[in-house]
Amino acid sequence: MTVARAGSKWRTYIYDGGTAIATQTFDNPDDARAWERRMKRQLAAGIDVVGAVKQVQEWLPPFLEHRRNVVAASTLKRDEGICASLPAWLRAHRVCDVTPEVISRLIDSISGSPGTKQRTLITVAAFFSWLEGLAVVDRNPVRGIRIPGTNAIGAATNPFSWQEVKTIAPEGPYGDVIIVLAYTGLRWGELKALRARDVVIDDDGIATALRVRRSASDGFAEKELSGEKVREVPLMQRPALIISRRLRGLKPDDAVFAAPWGGPLNLSNMRRSVRWDEISGGRRIQDLHHTAAYEWLRKGVDVATVSAWLGHASVATTEAYLHLVSTDEERGLVAMLDECSAKP
Repeated sequence: MTVARAGSKWRTYIYDGGTAIATQTFDNPDDARAWERRMKRQLAAGIDVVGAVKQVQEWLPPFLEHRRNVVAASTLKRDEGICASLPAWLRAHRVCDVTPEVISRLIDSISGSPGTKQRTLITVAAFFSWLEGLAVVDRNPVRGIRIPGTNAIGAATNPFSWQEVKTIAPEGPYGDVIIVLAYTGLRWGELKALRARDVVIDDDGIATALRVRRSASDGFAEKELSGEKVREVPLMQRPALIISRRLRGLKPDDAVFAAPWGGPLNLSNMRRSVRWDEISGGRRIQDLHHTAAYEWLRKGVDVATVSAWLGHASVATTEAYLHLVSTDEERGLVAMLDECSAKP
């Protein structure tokens, strides 16, 4: 790498194997050297520096092509609209130069409701999560950005692991409910309101996704959902098989899940029947919803996609789960170090 005078400005050259792969011009030598040091760190970390110095607009088409294969059609349409409306000054930015300050400037420039800002933030977060996965950027600049008025995940959140859920779920209808809640992230009222016509089925008759449209909390009238809470959630194999089995003989408007005697689900009855207080280790039914978020993030699903699957209005709400993932990883490292230190 070289910093050289270029007329009244300063230019930094990034070399790989004797070939200049990137260059940047600055008004003063301090900024030029700071960028040089940053590029050195990124190269050492395995970051694709050639990709990192491309402009945002160069990466948008392949990002949308990637999204075409991983999100619902409605989400893709939203992403395409948001990408098309990004301001020219942001589209011209090199992706390596997009910082949290740049993201804050973007959010401030958006006119409209907090919901409009949140939807833009979700798509931009997905874009940089994808680039981070490709090792084009070393950090998602959206991480930590919050829209005023959004809610964070409570400190009492205590998810299960999917292995724990399989262990505690009893045989029978209530066991099916517990597993589906933990593997889909549906809330109790959303699962209770799920009808046969809300299930997406493939040509082989296997359930592949759930369309979440309503909620029916115990003791309250069923209500239609709106905004980001209306969503399509893909099904992994275990809940897909459960739901496919339960669909047999149902009419389109029949509830997918009902009480064992045929009436509507009731949370108090289920808790009593499965002895929830004994098997849950002090966790709440709501922690099954958190379990899906925790496991998806642990297995590498990007934050924006998890946010869409959970029906969060803001990706910042979903990011609050990241501390659970990092804490779990830290515990694993400590256990490994303890084991190593105990060896003679």
